[in-house]
Amino acid sequence: MYSPGPVDTLDATQQKTRQSAIISAFVLGTAAAGGFTLLPVTLPALATAFDLSPGMVGLVSTLELVGVTSGALAAGLFSRRFPTRPLAIIVTTVLLICALATMFVSGIAVLAGIRFVDGIMAGVALSLAYSVLSTTKRPDRNFAILAVFPLIYGAVGFALIPAFENTVGWHASFVVLSVTDAIALVASFWLTASLRAGGSRLSFVESLPNLRGTLALTSVVLYYAGACAIYAYAFTIGIQMTGSEDVSGNTLSISQLVGIAGCALAAFIAGRFPRRPAIIFGFSVTIAGILFLLSGGGTSSYIIGFFAINFAWNFLAGSHIAAVGTMDKRGSAAAFLAVAINGGAALGPLLGFTIVGDSYAALEWAAILLTAVALAFILIALRGKRELATGRPVLEEEVLEEV
Repeated sequence: MYSPGPVDTLDATQQKTRQSAIISAFVLGTAAAGGFTLLPVTLPALATAFDLSPGMVGLVSTLELVGVTSGALAAGLFSRRFPTRPLAIIVTTVLLICALATMFVSGIAVLAGIRFVDGIMAGVALSLAYSVLSTTKRPDRNFAILAVFPLIYGAVGFALIPAFENTVGWHASFVVLSVTDAIALVASFWLTASLRAGGSRLSFVESLPNLRGTLALTSVVLYYAGACAIYAYAFTIGIQMTGSEDVSGNTLSISQLVGIAGCALAAFIAGRFPRRPAIIFGFSVTIAGILFLLSGGGTSSYIIGFFAINFAWNFLAGSHIAAVGTMDKRGSAAAFLAVAINGGAALGPLLGFTIVGDSYAALEWAAILLTAVALAFILIALRGKRELATGRPVLEEEVLEEV
């Protein structure tokens, strides 16, 4: 196994990220997403432990998610000015401390503060993981693989934590998160890639995404806003279409497996098929799935529609997300991926104001519009050009063969 030495300098146009760094990025990204992944079981536990109303426990989760976005933004601006491995070690250490400290607090104010700090560190960790994977030789495959891990993590966590609560009570979720963060801390010692282009310190302006990167990031924001708008109301939409809470809940549960299939397909075709057709396919399946929900059909329409959306959402974790990393040679756009994803995820549920009475049609049409505009933005970005270190302009597809 590769033994970590001095921090390696990695220019995305010249070298392939070390395999150990790629594996470390997988672990780091999974741990960073762990808090959000386990929210459905951690929130009820916190509500019981601190006697919180649904509104108060929701406020705690909102503060944590605001922290994630804030941390990701800070990382986008400043992370590539510092060696990656020491930064990852610091971040995972604080994540571990926050997970452990949560189990010993007694007041809601301290709890909210700790979860906010945890969110900031998670945002930085996500940004580091995305930035490292954007420098790899096969980013489409690696982003798709990364997307699989939180799905598996959540599926296992949802199955084990309720039983584990019988032994340790409400601490169960945070024991699991502590173990996950500890593993990420160990993995951080192998995160031996430097995200500073050519080893040089980036200026503030160089840390910002260029025009192509801005278009690509906007596409990510819009797509996630549309997808999360549907996801946030998927259970109630399902009850309305199927007339059954059980069918709606089981569809959501099985959709995790469908999502894994989407990631697996994205990983399989990475490098075998051009990126642009894969992106168009994923967006088209998303829109088709929403149209099934709009069709007014019953159970079959809901199952097909939501499965299609979840499949496409996870399938695009390869081609769509990875495309952002090809927008500039410094990885400035990729560093803001976590901001774009979390920002879009936060905006989606806000579209609930379009819901009138029992009709979700306006919400679904809004999601289709956002998805279509997102597709237009990413296709425009992919038509642009990028400068190699030599100064020679090359098409995005040509860069993929060299990175």
